[in-house]
Amino acid sequence: MNTNGLEKIIDKAKANGWKTDIMWDGMYDQPYEPDGDGGYDPVHYREFIFNHDFAKALWGEKRFTCSECKKVYPNSLPHSGCKSYELGEHTEGVDGNWEMGWKYHLQQMVLEEDPIKYLEKFV
Repeated sequence: MNTNGLEKIIDKAKANGWKTDIMWDGMYDQPYEPDGDGGYDPVHYREFIFNHDFAKALWGEKRFTCSECKKVYPNSLPHSGCKSYELGEHTEGVDGNWEMGWKYHLQQMVLEEDPIKYLEKFV
């Protein structure tokens, strides 16, 4: 496992709003958290990488960005409200970009032999 990658993953999730007390210990190259008595306890990465709040912060919700109008549609293809759609310019083969959300990535990560390598693709 690349511990430098894990540190970047934690930083990205926190920057995206993940609320946690987990910090990175550069001396020991591992995550840790306050123990409540003024000390710190190491945290194994499997204790948080499969957490829904962590995954939501890292990947967000599924969304589609329309190449016609550049609008972002959560969980759906363009619909009313999209100028191109209302003008009949969208066809069955709507062009754009799907960004798969946290649920998809969490499922994929569970199937991986090394989930950290999967996570590292996103930092």
